This record gives sequence, structure tokens and C-alpha cells, in this order.
Amino acid sequence: MKYLPLHHKHKANGAEFMEIEGWQVVAQHSGVEEELQLVRTNAGLCDGSFWAQYAVEGKDALDFLQKVSVRDLSQLSPGHMIYTSVVDESGKVMDDLTIMCLGENSFYINSLFHSLPWLKEKAAGLSAHVVNVPNAAFTLQGVKSRDILMELVDISDMAHAEVRQVELGGIPVMLARFGFSGELGYELYFHPGDSNDLWDLLMEKGESHGLEPMGVAMAFVISLEKGFLMGPGMDFYEGGTPLEYGLGWSVSYDKDFIGKDAILKRKEEGLKSKLMGFEVLDPSIIAETGSKLIKDGVEVGEVTIGGFGVGVGKSIGRAAVKIEQAVADNVLVLDQDGKTTEVKLAARYKWYDPDNKNIKS
Repeated sequence: MKYLPLHHKHKANGAEFMEIEGWQVVAQHSGVEEELQLVRTNAGLCDGSFWAQYAVEGKDALDFLQKVSVRDLSQLSPGHMIYTSVVDESGKVMDDLTIMCLGENSFYINSLFHSLPWLKEKAAGLSAHVVNVPNAAFTLQGVKSRDILMELVDISDMAHAEVRQVELGGIPVMLARFGFSGELGYELYFHPGDSNDLWDLLMEKGESHGLEPMGVAMAFVISLEKGFLMGPGMDFYEGGTPLEYGLGWSVSYDKDFIGKDAILKRKEEGLKSKLMGFEVLDPSIIAETGSKLIKDGVEVGEVTIGGFGVGVGKSIGRAAVKIEQAVADNVLVLDQDGKTTEVKLAARYKWYDPDNKNIKS
């Protein structure tokens, strides 16, 4: 088991923990609903030092990333970042990640899942070096996050998906305007030895803005409400490609990349299933991952994720649904160990701020 640099500090402050990718990470401090409300009214600070972080450098760095990314990176300029996914030769999504351009032939990758061996394998024969970066990371999220950072550095003109090198109280930090909260937010990358000082500095400057510590468990609810997909084993269900998952907008067909032929074939043949959002018509019932969806006695889908959307006041979820039944407003039966109730499919799986106005505010 691996531990965050500030594990003992979080434990002393009453944090609850959970395991992610072999790490003991903070699940929550005050509670999931409280921390969800926190980012929508003030701001929360979360320790993301368990994230996978990679540097990609060398004269073939861009060519390598173009090879493994479904999205075109040719217009990604220094100081900016982009969301994309990587797929294998069958079109299966291996990981979704953000790629930051730090300079010519210099890139930085952030991901939840640790896919370094696969990336290194695909870099073979190219002058592109992919290495793990043992940085620590915090994410400062919420409507007051800009105000808190402005106590330390002028970021008044920092745009969404922009990356900057800054100093916060004399501590070097790579600052990216991005995050998982569905609100205004920033990610901070820095040397692990600065973790304690930076945490205390941010909490001090944020006190007057209502800043409180938070964990990652609330990201589950945000994922439900915002339509931020959960990775392999959940929303990236077996047999799917970015097309089934609603990520077709991110696929660039005018360049070559691993898995392109498989995705093109799937596009030409037509999809057999699709990731759909749904509402459980009885809000007291929560759809569980793996539960079946039934139509006229026949299984037509399987739940990938479900829960109560606190911000939208509904029991909602996502499911892999056979294409002939993947129609908005279609009513299906949710079967959970023989107990049944009805769900209604939605036109899309984004429920809260679907146009991302808050993130870009």
C-alpha cells in the first residue's frame, strides 16, 4: 500500500480513507454531501498526490502522443492542456487523461490509472522518453478557488485549460486551471517535500473564503451529475470504444493513431450498444453497478454506475444499453436481485450544468 505525503496529517484531522490503484487516499473529511455543497458555494482542497503523472520529452514526443491519443494534438500550444483518451488496437479504451504542453517537445500527462508500461511499450523505436514524475498534487476546487489563489498570485486572466509555472509563498508550482468538481477549479503540481507547507499556506489564505479540506468520494456524485465518465470496469464497459461511450467528438480521423482502424470499422458497421443516462422513477431506489435493465422480459442493458444526484434531486445513473433500445424517454425495468422498478432513459448523461458554464466561468 502506498501513502500520500500528508497521510498522517489527514488522519490526524479526522479524514476517512479508501483505496484507489494501490494508494490509501482521503475519501472524505466532513461527508460527501457536505463536500459537494462546499465546492458549489465556497471551495475545497483535496490531496491528489496518488495521480499518475508522466513526463514525455524528446524530438518525437508529439509524434508519440499523436500515435497514442485519439484526439489531434497538433494545435496544442505551450501553456495549454487537453482531455483525450488512449485506446488499444481493438479500440478498447486503456485510459483517459489530460495532456499538458509545457514547451516544444515537452509534455506532462495526468491520469488516475497507471498506464506507464503500456505507454513505454508504444514509445519503442521513437525518440520519445516517457518517465514517471514523482510529484505531489493538490486540487483546489470551487467557486471561491480563484479568489483564494489571488491572495498569492495574479491569475485574473488565466483561462480554462491553461497551464502556468507560478510561485505560491515561494514554493514552485505548476498550476493548471482544470479539475473534477464541475466548478471553477485548479490543479497544483509540486515537489512532495513542499506538501505540508503548501497545504497550510492554502488553508490559511482560504480561511476567509470558506475553504475546507475534502476527499475524493464526492467525485463519484459529481461524475454522476456532470457526466464525467468512470474508467475501465465501469463506464468504459467491455466491448466498447469511444463511440459507444459518447466520446466520438474527441476522435480525430484525419490522423493516424493506435486503434483507428478498429474505431472506423465500428463506425461503419454501426454500434451495437451505447452508454445512456437514466433516471430511476422511484427516487428512493439507487441503481447498483451490474444490475440488469429489462424490456419485455429480455435483458437489454447493464448499469455501469448509479447513485443519488444530490445537486439535481434525482436517483440517476448510466448504463450500457443495446442500440435498438438506446432511445431517450424509453422506459426500462431495473432488476436488482429480483426486485424491480422502472427507469427512464435520458437524452444525455449530463444532468448538472451540461454546457460547462460553471467550469469556464
